[in-house]
Amino acid sequence: MKTSALALLLVLLPAVPALAGWKLVDVGACEGPIVSLSEGLDPAEEHCGPATAGKAAVCYTEICRPHCLYFSFSLEGCQPGADLAKRYVCDPQQ
Repeated sequence: MKTSALALLLVLLPAVPALAGWKLVDVGACEGPIVSLSEGLDPAEEHCGPATAGKAAVCYTEICRPHCLYFSFSLEGCQPGADLAKRYVCDPQQ
């Protein structure tokens, strides 16, 4: 069930509108030092600005308390992890 939901999400990714400043990239894992976090299904607008351009965020939406984690590095800097989440990059120009 979890795999089929993730496959459906990947098919729908191009149709998902970008959130203010955040661009949905894919579904995957990301481990590393966390800079900040917020509750909710989507990354918080206030965590994306000129100082965080290109930085990564991951949002765990398939759990009891959905939340997003913010990192001080790009998605390319993410270490492999076991927990899949929606992966975003900050693009304050969009």
